[in-house]
Amino acid sequence: MAISLIGIGAASQAQASTAQCEGSKTPPAGTLCLHVNYGDGYYVWFGPYSKCEVVRPWEGGVITWVKSNQIGNVHSTYYSGGKTLGTRPAYFTGRPPGYISASVGNADNVRVC
Repeated sequence: MAISLIGIGAASQAQASTAQCEGSKTPPAGTLCLHVNYGDGYYVWFGPYSKCEVVRPWEGGVITWVKSNQIGNVHSTYYSGGKTLGTRPAYFTGRPPGYISASVGNADNVRVC
C-alpha cells in the first residue's frame, strides 16, 4: 500500500535547487525523506515534494532533483539543470515518521529520516 507524503514537512526545505543536490549524498537538512540503499551504488532520498538521487554513478548517472513525489507503482519524471532526463518507476512504498515501518522491495536497507 502506498502512503503519500504530500502535506508532511516543509515544502521550502524539500524544494531545493539542483545545485544543492549535485555532489551531495545526503538529503537537505530538515527534509522528510526515505533513504533506500540497493547495495549496488543506487541511493535515493524521497522527500515530501522532491527527491535527490544518485543512479549508478559508474555508469554515468547523475544526481538530480525529482519534482514530484510519486510513491508506489507509478513513474516519476527526473531533471538535471532544468532538463528532463526521463522517467522511471518508483519501485517502493514508504511511510513517513510516526508510522511503524517503511518497506522497499529488494532493498538492502531502508530508513526514514
